[in-house]
Amino acid sequence: MKSRLLSTVFDDPDGDNAKRFARHFRETLGLSEDHRKACVAAFPQVKLTRTTTQESEVVSDLAARSGIPRPVFVHALNVANFFAEALLSDAIPVNDRELWADDLQELGWLDQESRPAFDALLDELTSELSNLQLRERERTAAGGVLPSFYSMGCTVEIRPIRKTIFRWGQDVAEYTPEILGTVTVASVHIGVDVGSTKDFYFQADDTDIDNMIDTLRAAKKEMAALREFLKLDSTHEVNTDG
Repeated sequence: MKSRLLSTVFDDPDGDNAKRFARHFRETLGLSEDHRKACVAAFPQVKLTRTTTQESEVVSDLAARSGIPRPVFVHALNVANFFAEALLSDAIPVNDRELWADDLQELGWLDQESRPAFDALLDELTSELSNLQLRERERTAAGGVLPSFYSMGCTVEIRPIRKTIFRWGQDVAEYTPEILGTVTVASVHIGVDVGSTKDFYFQADDTDIDNMIDTLRAAKKEMAALREFLKLDSTHEVNTDG
């Protein structure tokens, strides 16, 4: 092998893991240009997900929107991740890309016909990695010193409206429950990434949920207004002469 591309990952290039990757690699290079670009463009979105559940949902959504079967889409993402890590690795010189191609051709994973698709894949990944690194820096900057939102889940329950409520110590033989109706309540879970308490649970009714949604929408509007102000402020000098 002329480069360290494969030796840093696969102990045996003829092993099962390497052979599986080779199949997925050839499958990815065989995609149409539009489909390959869709997979590469999806790579940062998937990498920025915070949970496996969120990742699975994002992958399913992006695969459906791109018209690519989900297994093929996942294979392409794995291939993209492999080469992205190589492009970012200090142990694998990026200027060895020609040597990467030589090694892949030597193994029979790459041929002259698929070489242009391989070169395009690396170019597209390099561009997306710049965007990914910027967004990761933005996330780090936004994180500050407080815990950051990590996940959220809700369940909806139906609860009875009882005419009388059973009290502790009451003779159960004398208790006859009578249901007057029902109400719906949402049980909400919010998770944060760090802290002594990472999970918070509470219940909310329709009004509570509407107020939460409105508050978050208002915050989003304020964030957009602040960005717009900063953009305008950077192009105008502030008059401080009074």
